[in-house]
Amino acid sequence: MTDTITIEERDLLLDKLGQRALDRMLLFKKYDGSFEIKPETQVVFMQFLDQVNFRPTVDPSIFLSSDGELEIAWNDADKKGVQLVFSNEGILVFHEAVKREEMLPHSAYAVVAAEFSLI
Repeated sequence: MTDTITIEERDLLLDKLGQRALDRMLLFKKYDGSFEIKPETQVVFMQFLDQVNFRPTVDPSIFLSSDGELEIAWNDADKKGVQLVFSNEGILVFHEAVKREEMLPHSAYAVVAAEFSLI
């Protein structure tokens, strides 16, 4: 696994999440061992980011789990938590407002992006 991200990924992170998220992703890419970002996790996360449109007032945060999973979290318009975990198994969706916890396949990234755009 490389410790860098592509120019396109940098631009996407800056455009959708801002400098803080880009800095965090660059930091995550320096980790190794169990904290290393899983390649498929990063691909699906970036595909999701490319499709999603966050509300202008949303400030999502990204995290890296000890298993190499990328997570993104923010509050919806009603200030209820939304958390998406991009794991090797799929996309784990948590949405507090509807008491939803569900694992979806990686191929559902566009559906997830559409569902969580502008909420």
